[in-house]
Amino acid sequence: MTVDYFPDYIGRQTVAYTAVASAAALLFDFCITFDSEVRWTWGRKWGFTRIAFVISRYLPLVSVGLMVCYAVEGTDGRLTNYGKLAVVFYSCEYIHFLGAFASEVLLALRTYVFWGCDKRFLMVISVFGMATTAAILTIAGVDSVQGAPDAIHWHRVLEEDRSASIIYGLMMFYELVLMSLTVYKRFKFYQRDNSPLVATIYRDGVIYMLCIALVSLANCFFVFVLPSSFTPLLVG
Repeated sequence: MTVDYFPDYIGRQTVAYTAVASAAALLFDFCITFDSEVRWTWGRKWGFTRIAFVISRYLPLVSVGLMVCYAVEGTDGRLTNYGKLAVVFYSCEYIHFLGAFASEVLLALRTYVFWGCDKRFLMVISVFGMATTAAILTIAGVDSVQGAPDAIHWHRVLEEDRSASIIYGLMMFYELVLMSLTVYKRFKFYQRDNSPLVATIYRDGVIYMLCIALVSLANCFFVFVLPSSFTPLLVG
């Protein structure tokens, strides 16, 4: 049962603070890892992996920046052009989804490499990934039809729908499957291989996927449990 007694302005203010903190953390991470990006990616041939990396690296900067602008201004209701704001905000949602999709592709590619670049494994996780993506797009499409533009109001612009919890649940399930496959491969086939490369790939991969799965779980929880004004809390 949701706790609807929270005033809307408290939720919007909390979302605004979280958006600013997320933007600061993202910029800090970008700055401290920029030299590694230049060393390992710049000057390399463009391919599927590099395109996915660039999308997942730079699109979140745009998405979080837009979220900060509209979340902060939404705390005092200064914006009056709600229709234009809704279009821009939904564009921000699509940018966020594309960045998240690219990140999931990188996770799948990492797992594929850890499995020895097995073509059969690539086919299986590709089908699984496409099925998960199709389910997410179906839910998002139904949600967009229900939230028609002529029914958009200010409270609707800065609120995510409850169905977003299902989307984040599907993403968490996908990430946990990839993490489980990595753990299985490590203890089934690399149990006696104590080389630093295998240990580093396994350790960093599992920690990274576990963190992303926990963030998806937190998103799912906030969207489903808290009042609607709190639901974009971790979207950025």
